[in-house]
Amino acid sequence: MVGGLAGTAIEPALGAPAAVFGAVLAEKLIEDQVDRIRRFLASTRAENGMTTDELEDVLTNDDAKRGLLAHVLTVASGSRADIKVTLLAKVFARAVASPDGTVVDRAALAIDTVAQLDAPHIEVLSTMASQLDEPGGVTAWDEHQLTQANPGHKGVQRPLLRRLESLGLIEDQVTGLGGEDTRHLSRWVFTSFGAEIVVFLRGKSLEFEGPTAGETAERGEREPSSWR
Repeated sequence: MVGGLAGTAIEPALGAPAAVFGAVLAEKLIEDQVDRIRRFLASTRAENGMTTDELEDVLTNDDAKRGLLAHVLTVASGSRADIKVTLLAKVFARAVASPDGTVVDRAALAIDTVAQLDAPHIEVLSTMASQLDEPGGVTAWDEHQLTQANPGHKGVQRPLLRRLESLGLIEDQVTGLGGEDTRHLSRWVFTSFGAEIVVFLRGKSLEFEGPTAGETAERGEREPSSWR
């Protein structure tokens, strides 16, 4: 059944390449999609430790999780970056393994959000999460620090941050404190929703003393994640 749904995810695209390109190129495009889906399923099994039979049994008996699979396969089949396919697999694996039905709805929201990210966006999130376990590590990043950590983002760091901000994953802590002409002092922190996405990047819940959006450094508090 899992393999069958993988085929279903690319069926709408089968005719389009052949109609525009030659048969050889169309076949290559389809093979690329199938390969991404296979990597997604392999990452899912690796993440939650399920065998193919166990995964198929869960999906056969749960309409909501089966629907989530169909949705995430469509997204994964069009994802070029391995880091994005892996992140999608981690979100799906958490939902499949959870006995809490509401997790499926939150996973769908996370998948829709990840679908709008490219590899550089995920690299920014990974960088921002990289020091959360270190005593005195950076939890509020400025643009210069993020560019130093990812030199390839030079010249595009600000658009990347704006995209993450528009999706509700990060927030400008300094500007959020009020006052005028503070944009150049921007310090980017995770929102509560962004913290949930980072759980999948890290493979564990956030446990750090720094603030997320809406929380001050002095308090060092955050809302508990419903994904734990």
